[in-house]
Amino acid sequence: MKRLRIGITKLEGGYYPLYTDWLRHTNPDLEFTELIQATDPAAALAGCDALLLPGGEDVDPTIYRKTDEHNTCTIERERDTLEFSLIKHAIHARMPMLGICRGLQIVNVAMGGSLIVDMPSEGIPGHQGTGGNTAERNHPKDVDHEVTVEPWTGFAEKLPLRMGKVTSNHHQGVDLVAPRLRVCATAPDGTAEALEWAEPEGKPYLLLVHWHPERMDYDSPFSRIIAEDFIAAVRAGEN
Repeated sequence: MKRLRIGITKLEGGYYPLYTDWLRHTNPDLEFTELIQATDPAAALAGCDALLLPGGEDVDPTIYRKTDEHNTCTIERERDTLEFSLIKHAIHARMPMLGICRGLQIVNVAMGGSLIVDMPSEGIPGHQGTGGNTAERNHPKDVDHEVTVEPWTGFAEKLPLRMGKVTSNHHQGVDLVAPRLRVCATAPDGTAEALEWAEPEGKPYLLLVHWHPERMDYDSPFSRIIAEDFIAAVRAGEN
């Protein structure tokens, strides 16, 4: 049987194994290709069975016609450009795609949506910590909060429960949802915590989550089921 290969874009320092180990809980034989400096995104994706867009730096606000008036953003324009191209090619190739944290944000912007540039400045705290005790954390700014899964969504069909706790670390959030997407999970303050196709019929697999399932207990449904569902979709779409 062919070994599945996941294309994954740039990651901060030591966080790469968190994503690969998390998915290998579901399929130990997975292979990964780092799409860090792909000069030809279509060619880079040609050898992959799926695309994973992980967390990282902020999407440039000028792309969605806003400014960072509070100087809160750390931007990598080269990564924005690369991931926009990868997203376009993945959709064209009908490739399963999973976005995590920044991954949700970049796909929403790529499809015509926008972001809240800095949630705390807009009076929306609670999605990112300030550091402190890191003894039991994979990242010093991780925080836990509740999410509610929206009924009658594809995401709701995958989960055995409608509420649960997740680990987040983002200071930006969804403002305008892209026209082709819909919210499928929210935080208690109403912030969109997961997005999916608004009309999924005939489209490739797509799930975007704002939390970090790779930094959670794998046995949590909000971690394990995402990994299992993504890998099942990759296997189903295997050529």
